[in-house]
Amino acid sequence: MLGAQLSARGFTVDWNERGLRVINSEVPECCPFAPLAEDTITCRRRPEDFGMVWFWTARNEPIAPADRIADAIGAIMERLGHRHEPGRAAGR
Repeated sequence: MLGAQLSARGFTVDWNERGLRVINSEVPECCPFAPLAEDTITCRRRPEDFGMVWFWTARNEPIAPADRIADAIGAIMERLGHRHEPGRAAGR
């Protein structure tokens, strides 16, 4: 479900042995302060949250609880830079 939601927002997604690879092809490679162009998202338990399942970044940073897909999408979009969504004008 997470991959489908991110794909619908214009991100490239694919599953590999490490997890869900999410790519923002609109991030410029030339700029040192540009957001990350990609990340690999995994799902596993978070001991600090009573063992609840969370989404995690490739850098082992928690994103959001697995049952809060909208929060995870927002955090991933922020991390990988905003894209304009299909059907919406840029800048809105």
